[in-house]
Amino acid sequence: MNQDLIITIFVSVWGVASMVLSAFIVRSLVKSNWNDPLKPFPPREPAVEDGPADARGFQSFNVGMLNLGWSVRVVADRAYLHLSPEWLGKVLGLKSASVPWTEIGRGLPGGLAIGKRSGLKIGNTVFAGPAWIDRHREDLEAIKAG
Repeated sequence: MNQDLIITIFVSVWGVASMVLSAFIVRSLVKSNWNDPLKPFPPREPAVEDGPADARGFQSFNVGMLNLGWSVRVVADRAYLHLSPEWLGKVLGLKSASVPWTEIGRGLPGGLAIGKRSGLKIGNTVFAGPAWIDRHREDLEAIKAG
């Protein structure tokens, strides 16, 4: 067997193994940082009876070491913050969730979050999301206060 052929086969196998391992690592990060903390909050349809919900696609979130740029569709109504994956998020294995506003605390966005971000503490996990979510939350608090 020719030495060049052996090297070519080795490099090809190494490349495929690296891609499979990388995919496994990314899926594990997504599961532990995104899917597990949101598991108690099954997805629901956004409420339409309270008027139009604030909906924006291709939003960026950071959770720990996981940077989900342009991967999440966010719909905010009076009762829930609805998070669902865009096409890239679906490829990464993100699951949808509808988190009640009563379950979302304020947190300092850490990790790889850069710029003006909204710190959303859900359970023991802090999600760094787009800043407009804080403005929506403040509007809801003002409505509730009367």
